[in-house]
Amino acid sequence: MRVRALTTFGGNGIHISAGDEFELPEGVDWLRAGLVEAMEVEPEAATIKPKRKATRAKPKRRTRAKKT
Repeated sequence: MRVRALTTFGGNGIHISAGDEFELPEGVDWLRAGLVEAMEVEPEAATIKPKRKATRAKPKRRTRAKKT
């Protein structure tokens, strides 16, 4: 479950700052303790395959001045 820390806390080799977003580890009750809040997971945007491949425009051909 994706969560956001409401307050800074730490212990046993872990440090979480307020506002950090992370996956809630197994076996902890930080959600019930009020240290974190659950985040809504937004579905990833669907990717649409382009119809054509983008290409660079060809540069215009320069013409030389004619000798007189």
